[in-house]
This record gives sequence, C-alpha cells and structure tokens, in this order.
Amino acid sequence: MYSEYCRNEFNDENTTTNETNITTESKSTTSDVKKRKRKHLIISLITTAVLLVFAWAITPNNNGDDSVAMVQNGYLGVYTDITVKETLDATYGSIYSNSNWDWGYSDSKELVVQAYYYNETEVPGVLVQFTVLENDDECFEVSYIEDPDMPIEDTYDFLVAVNGLCIQAHNEKIAADNEDSIIGMIGGAFKNQAKLYDTDSICASYGASADYDGNRSRICEIDGYTLTGISTGDLMDDAMYCNIFGEEYSEYK
Repeated sequence: MYSEYCRNEFNDENTTTNETNITTESKSTTSDVKKRKRKHLIISLITTAVLLVFAWAITPNNNGDDSVAMVQNGYLGVYTDITVKETLDATYGSIYSNSNWDWGYSDSKELVVQAYYYNETEVPGVLVQFTVLENDDECFEVSYIEDPDMPIEDTYDFLVAVNGLCIQAHNEKIAADNEDSIIGMIGGAFKNQAKLYDTDSICASYGASADYDGNRSRICEIDGYTLTGISTGDLMDDAMYCNIFGEEYSEYK
C-alpha cells in the first residue's frame, strides 16, 4: 500500500502489537503561507521535516503501553472534552469495523504511537501516528496521517485534516450531549464556533495527557515551533472557499 502523502510503501498487514517491520516515511514539507487577497497581514507558516522509519518492538514494554494509553485518553489542542480515541472513533468508527493501537520507535529513537482503522478487505485503511515529544513525555504531536479518502500533499492540507477531525468529532459530541435540548445544541455550536477563531490552527496537531497542567494552546513551542498566526476558523473558512472556487483563491495555501 502506498501513502498519498509521501509515496512510500509500507506493510499494511501489521495489525497486532508484536508484528514487526512497518516502514513509513513522511516527506519533508515547508509551507510558505502567503496572503493573497482578503487581508493585509502576511503570514508565514514554517513546519517540521518529519522522518518516521519504524522498527517495531518485539517484546512488551510498559513505557510503550503507557504511551498508547496516554495518547488515547489525552486531548488534541484545546478540545479537552473529547479524548483522542473518541475523536478518531467519531470520524472513522462508522466507516471501519476494526481498529488497532500500537507503538514503536523511530530510527531516531522517538517513541511513536499509531492507530490503524481498517476493514477486512483489501481496501487500505486509515493510519494516524503520534510522536511523543522528547522534551515533555506528557505531550505528543500528530506526525502522520494516511487516509485514502483525504490526500495530503502539504502542510496546509495536513492542518486542514487535523483540525477537521477535531471539529467534526466535537460537533458530534455537542449534538449527542444535547439531543434533548435544541437550545443547548445551538448554544454549544455557537460556543464552539467562537473558539475556532480564538485558537491557532497549529494547536490541534499537538496534544497532551489528560492530567497535563501546562498551556495546551502552545504545546508546539515545546517542540521548537511557533504559532502560525492563522486561527482554526480562518483556516477552515479558507479551505471551504478553495473547495468552492479553487485553490488559486486561497489566502494561505
């Protein structure tokens, strides 16, 4: 199976903890986010080059198992009312009948947790990988997404994908929590909408454990990166605008 993101082949038969020799490699990306039409602010989005070549563990390791639980029960960005596992389940659980969470080490000895959603067919599933940060093992980065229905070619696409996952899952949770209250549902939706324009678009690509007491909106700085200056709301509005009128009308792509 080939990744649309990096065009590298990996073994899609690894769906149990102790199998070995998965190799995934994401390409380096540097996205210059440029102002084109609707605003006067010039914004530059600089992102990391990520290289993940997995050498999966053969024997059990409590640190790895603990990290899987930490990521599953942790939160992405400022979405502290829905866990990472709940977020992925909300998006992929209705599409794929099986899921598997695993862990391993990259060539640079970074601990990586991965979630794989799949059906018992030859159709490729969805792979999402999280890298535990070396500077704070309570924090992690969404480092790779492989989704056959959502090609990712650059950093812009990646941020749209990650934020889209969080927004969809969060909206579904608001609807479920307020299914007997139209007022509550509308109020929750408006509150969530307002949050999107107060949150930087890079925030959702980082997460932390449920007990993390640091600033969840600035975890990227622990990893050596700054905020993009583009709100989640503005990014998603731009992506919707591009879908309608074409990428040449993007402010940021």
